[in-house]
Amino acid sequence: MFSIRHTGIRSYSTSNNSSLDSLGKVIFFDADKDKLDILNYVKGKTGIYMWINKLNRKKYVGISVDLRRRLLEYYNVNRLLNESSMPINVALLKYGYHNFSLTILEICDVDNLMSREKHFFEEYTPEYNILDTPGNPSRGFGWRHSEAALENMRIAAYNRNKSPEILAKLSTAQPNSIKVEVVDIETNISTRYNAIRAAARALGIDRRYIENYIYLNQDKPVLGKYTFKLINSSDKIKEKVQITSKKK
Repeated sequence: MFSIRHTGIRSYSTSNNSSLDSLGKVIFFDADKDKLDILNYVKGKTGIYMWINKLNRKKYVGISVDLRRRLLEYYNVNRLLNESSMPINVALLKYGYHNFSLTILEICDVDNLMSREKHFFEEYTPEYNILDTPGNPSRGFGWRHSEAALENMRIAAYNRNKSPEILAKLSTAQPNSIKVEVVDIETNISTRYNAIRAAARALGIDRRYIENYIYLNQDKPVLGKYTFKLINSSDKIKEKVQITSKKK
């Protein structure tokens, strides 16, 4: 039996805590209690999601090429605290996950992600999104990149990495064994890592950002603040030790 929810989504109940609407949108009514169900449902999927504050009805629409990875980031309180310039992060910390529902608006291919996000952005006019246009890479309100801009970078990296030439170059390079130096251009501090994967893990980014920056000779700093360069294998760096120094 169909019913009208306050989210404006027409749905019928499939369990006590979630619903499936007539267009395939899956709604989890308690983002706290439904955490495991949410993560299991989105595993291995690309698509668009929407947070809804059940107290004030404000919404946030987001996209990800890896929904499970992105939603796990929302469930990382330390990450929310470190990125408190994002209104949705502030709201989740203030009201708690139990006061939010999460809707998986659509599962789609990477190639259709941006166009579908624009569709839902126009449909719901989400208040927690601080940019007027989805996917706009411009900065504002004190934060470096919109989530959509970061996903644009991930999508671009995904498409570039499908190139046989790039795949061959990355394969030959064996990134896990290559030492890399990371420079934070805001603090002018450099840090050396024994592997690209280790640097990516420390920065909380996909290692492909680093690989693309190095092997595609990019000039624009990753996330607006990090530059990378390979270190000659003859450099003596003790295993699992990061050497940090203040550049003059």
